[in-house]
Amino acid sequence: MKVGKLVEALQKLNPEHEVIMSSDGEGNNFSPLDSFSKCHYEPLKPWCGEAYFDEDCEEENAICLWPIS
Repeated sequence: MKVGKLVEALQKLNPEHEVIMSSDGEGNNFSPLDSFSKCHYEPLKPWCGEAYFDEDCEEENAICLWPIS
């Protein structure tokens, strides 16, 4: 999902709700969102890829969401 679509979706929700994310694609575990980082993402397959942060970041093109656990 692109940032614009996420922002549009979130604006329709209760701002007091917690943001959570699945720890895997099967939905076996869930955790509240802790923080996010800007990064450069290079997809390797449709479901995974490599993220580069800070000095390794060529050009920011993604936001990485970090769960609490």
